[in-house]
Amino acid sequence: MPGGVRAGSPLRNGALKEELSELSLSVTIGIARAHTDEADLESLIKRADQALYAGKRDGRNRVVLSEDALEEG
Repeated sequence: MPGGVRAGSPLRNGALKEELSELSLSVTIGIARAHTDEADLESLIKRADQALYAGKRDGRNRVVLSEDALEEG
């Protein structure tokens, strides 16, 4: 059974579940507000990406707003 999992394999017997329970996940989100006068999607994505990496740099597990989103809201 190439590329597959056989019945009774460690995967089916819970070995994968055991391995996954040892994972430590973190989530960091970068948010940017879209401007009506914005020329393209790339600039919005760039600002959200900058906020994302600021959150990762500052310790992860954060939601970070881009600076222009803070100024407007």
